[in-house]
Amino acid sequence: PIATRQNVYCAHLCPHGAAQQLLLAWSPWRLPLGRRLHRWLAMVPGALLLVVTCVAVGGWGISLVDLEPFDAYVPSIAGWPVLILFAVGLIASACVPMAYCRYGCPTGGLLNYLRRAGSRERIGLRDLLAMLALVAALVLTWM
Repeated sequence: PIATRQNVYCAHLCPHGAAQQLLLAWSPWRLPLGRRLHRWLAMVPGALLLVVTCVAVGGWGISLVDLEPFDAYVPSIAGWPVLILFAVGLIASACVPMAYCRYGCPTGGLLNYLRRAGSRERIGLRDLLAMLALVAALVLTWM
């Protein structure tokens, strides 16, 4: 994503993104989100990425597999949280195009952050959030 400014993973490799695209083609419903709700929901992937960073750097014994719905594609190994996330993500995507990808996927959030092509001369909100994540990771490392 840094070199091409495209998110190849989300567009071509992610099975949940492909399922949402298929659902989008067949779903007759569209739910418009207000600007304020969109802004709040758009912060969820970054917040999840912050949690993932803190858990990874802090060495906590928390399984992060439940933040992504991939295990649901093999139901015999999926836990209930993954199956619920899978179902809620697809139901939401029936009304809001690519809802999970846009408002819930920490992997997509990271890749989108890396491919942003905005003005690199100014420090923006995303840069401040990245610095906050780095500080949190350093603090957790020293604890």
